Amino acid sequence: MPESVELSLPSLIESCLFVSDTPVTDRRMAEVLSRPVSEVRAGIQELRTLYAARGSALEVVEIAEGYRLATRPELEQTLAKLFGIRRIQRLSRAALEVLSIIAYRHRAKDPATAQDVEHIRGVDSYAVLKGLMEQDFIRIAGRKEVPGAPHLYVTTTRFQEYFGLKDLTDMPDETELDALFKESVQPVIETAPAGSAPRISASGASSVGVSDSDPAPQVPASPTPAPPEPPSHEPSPAPGS
Repeated sequence: MPESVELSLPSLIESCLFVSDTPVTDRRMAEVLSRPVSEVRAGIQELRTLYAARGSALEVVEIAEGYRLATRPELEQTLAKLFGIRRIQRLSRAALEVLSIIAYRHRAKDPATAQDVEHIRGVDSYAVLKGLMEQDFIRIAGRKEVPGAPHLYVTTTRFQEYFGLKDLTDMPDETELDALFKESVQPVIETAPAGSAPRISASGASSVGVSDSDPAPQVPASPTPAPPEPPSHEPSPAPGS
């Protein structure tokens, strides 16, 4: 039997990131490794330094309030030839509008109701809200304390991953939104556990309200709250909400 080897903290962190298919927070790694959060953060930086020093094909990226391993951007074309990349589509105008309203209200700690969304957009948004919930871009965070107690909606970690955000404070301001939505989608190929092909993720790839022809929306950075109204109809919460 081979002798056991005591692994360094960067190696332990690397193993946590390698086996996880979702971003891992520094606090979660601290719990798993029984180390202080400050040591884990220092270990993450040390791992990044080691990768850079040896010219590794991997890097540690900070995304969706956590960390994950990914291949370096300059390898995109090579890996695309090896595994192929599916046709990437963008979210529809309606989906982007609804997501933007909910995300900026979430960031302002003022979750939106379905009535708020419909008041700002001027059209019924039930189907879009339902689709975004089914794809885990938004979730129900509670009910508003007004007559009818409508659901309050916030974004999810999936939303942050999809748009490549570290957290909600990383969202662009109003003046950057038009340029952001008009940019071509740039896929990112990330590492996968041994024995499987790399996952291909892309900002803008989704099956929610997909449309290649929809124009980019002009979305308010800080929507004006709608007056409280009794809810007429809302998406049913997902099991366990």
